[in-house]
Amino acid sequence: MKKKIKKFLSRFVPKGALKERIKQFYYNLLSKTDTSFGISTHPDNGITLYETKYRGLTFTTLDPLYTISEDFDFYQNFYKVHSGDVIMDAGANSGYISLLFSKLAGTKGKVYAFEPAAEH
Repeated sequence: MKKKIKKFLSRFVPKGALKERIKQFYYNLLSKTDTSFGISTHPDNGITLYETKYRGLTFTTLDPLYTISEDFDFYQNFYKVHSGDVIMDAGANSGYISLLFSKLAGTKGKVYAFEPAAEH
């Protein structure tokens, strides 16, 4: 279903703000009640910023976290991060899960993240 919608959007809606707004609407419909998505523009340089709200935490990133936010719950199944924890994220990819860990660990915690693959 997701692939069909993506294919439709790619064919009929050009890249840009309208397409991102449609994707944001779609993912907000499908997301859990404790997760929401927003789009804004940086006031100084006009760069598009993506805002993800997840369980009271807010992430502002250059990439949308529509599909990555599902992983937030997945990784919490293995270990619940607490304030003050020290975490190592080996294979951090782009670092979005590390970002979640850092917010959960707080100012008293530490997150060490590395990605051995050069393309990330």
